[in-house]
Amino acid sequence: MAALAVELSLLERISAALENRLTLGSVELPMLPQVAAEVMAMATDPETDAARLSKLIHRDAALAGAVLKLANSAAQATRMPIASLPQAVARLGMATVSGIAVASSLQGGVFQVRGQEALLAAIWRHSLASASFAQEIARHLRNNVEAAYLCGLLHQVGRPLVLQLAVGAAGSEVGRLDERDFFELFARHERAFGLMLGERWKLAPTVLCAIAHHHEPPLAPRFIKEVLTCALAGALASHALLPEDLDAEASLDLLRCHPSLEALNLYPEDLDALLVHQKTICALVSAIH
Repeated sequence: MAALAVELSLLERISAALENRLTLGSVELPMLPQVAAEVMAMATDPETDAARLSKLIHRDAALAGAVLKLANSAAQATRMPIASLPQAVARLGMATVSGIAVASSLQGGVFQVRGQEALLAAIWRHSLASASFAQEIARHLRNNVEAAYLCGLLHQVGRPLVLQLAVGAAGSEVGRLDERDFFELFARHERAFGLMLGERWKLAPTVLCAIAHHHEPPLAPRFIKEVLTCALAGALASHALLPEDLDAEASLDLLRCHPSLEALNLYPEDLDALLVHQKTICALVSAIH
């Protein structure tokens, strides 16, 4: 019991430190890399074409390589390999390319948390899978695919920031925190820090709404369909990325009861149609990350 009290005390101390930083506004927020910001803007612009987007991507060699790698991945490959960025953009679509741009930028240096690389990677895998599922849900419902993709990708963007700040607050005691502790901190703080970051980056109102309300979509004041899509996409991603030692059938049962299904007028056969994409989406996530 004494050991448990010590652990709770450390968790509460870190949580209080994060609250204090929010109150004081003493959080140094990272900048969204310029190319990623421009790609996001282009991806939602109906006037953008593959050539224009490709020209922008060419400015970032690492991003260009990531796009070509994904386009030629086992999940996407056809008999003819993709050799140019316009071909890659045409194959992958604006939404996926914008997602690669943001994910590549954020993973490549915006957030770095020494000692927590595995957890950080898991956060991005879930975000990427959520984005892909959100895209499929939106396509199924004939909604805006690009908006859905970005909401899915960024709805938990507060998590890596909370992780970074929590590790800093823990200092030499960080080894006493485990994954459950970090997820408790995410539950308490990711919304506030995510909104702070989203506003700093001038993210679209739909994305900000997804950040604020994906845990409780009925509370969203607007963009309810996008928030519901994001919430369902997150649940689908969690199921798809479920570790092998956990009960997949129990996870599927919970998924079939997800409240967003009814709210979006989706039936069991619609969910089955979405689950068909599970293997492909997992392969895409592996190719990107």
